[in-house]
Amino acid sequence: MSRIIPLTLLLLLLYNSPTADSERYARLEQMQNSIEKTSAILQECNEFLQHLTVEEYEATAYTHTGNKTYTGTWPSRGQIAVDPSRIPLGSRVYVQGYGWATATDTGGLIKGDIIDLFHESEDECWEWGRQKVMVIREQ
Repeated sequence: MSRIIPLTLLLLLLYNSPTADSERYARLEQMQNSIEKTSAILQECNEFLQHLTVEEYEATAYTHTGNKTYTGTWPSRGQIAVDPSRIPLGSRVYVQGYGWATATDTGGLIKGDIIDLFHESEDECWEWGRQKVMVIREQ
C-alpha cells in the first residue's frame, strides 16, 4: 500500500483541524465586519440619493461674449446658463459629459429643458454641438 495520502483526505484533515476552525472563525468575523460596514455605507448612500433629481436636458454650448454672467461673474469653464424656473441660479449640478458646474447665467433661448454650457473657445463649442445629457442636482 502506498504511503501517499490522497489529496482529499489531506484536505479533510486540514479543514477539520483546530487551527482551521480558528482561522475560519477569524475569516467569518472579518466578513461580518465588512458586511456591517458595507451596509452602513449603503444606507448613507441611499439617504443621499433620495435628495437627488436626475433629468434629461438638451445641452448647447457658448463661449466668451465679453459680458458677465447674470450673477455678475466672468464666465469660465464649469458655469452654465439655465432656465431659473427649472434649475435655480447658484445650484451645483453634474452634467453628463461635461462634469460639475454651477448655474450662474441665463439666456434668451435657454428655456425649459435646455441648458447652455460654457466652453473656453468657439472650437470647443462646435465640438460639443447640441446633445441630450443627464443632469444630476439636489432637490
